[in-house]
Amino acid sequence: QNMEFASDLLLLRALRIVKLLRIARLVKLVKLMHHIKEFRKIFFLLSTSLRTLFWTLLSVLLVIYIFAVLFAQSASAHLLDRGVENWDDPDQSLHENFGT
Repeated sequence: QNMEFASDLLLLRALRIVKLLRIARLVKLVKLMHHIKEFRKIFFLLSTSLRTLFWTLLSVLLVIYIFAVLFAQSASAHLLDRGVENWDDPDQSLHENFGT
């Protein structure tokens, strides 16, 4: 009978430990839920800022492209106006780097 009592006592202790571990895991999960809300906020803000960053970069690239085309056209017009026989060193460099 003492042996039965001892085994029952060990079983109760084991059940208490399991119960405490479950409670500890639940408390950990509740603490984690607070962080998950914060992570959701961070990801939402990142996604909206990435959208803005995309359009900003697209605008900057468009402006750079427009000025590149304008510069190439004006360089080409300058070289055509001067004529090939009148090119000096800067004109030759302009033709080598930006001419077609």
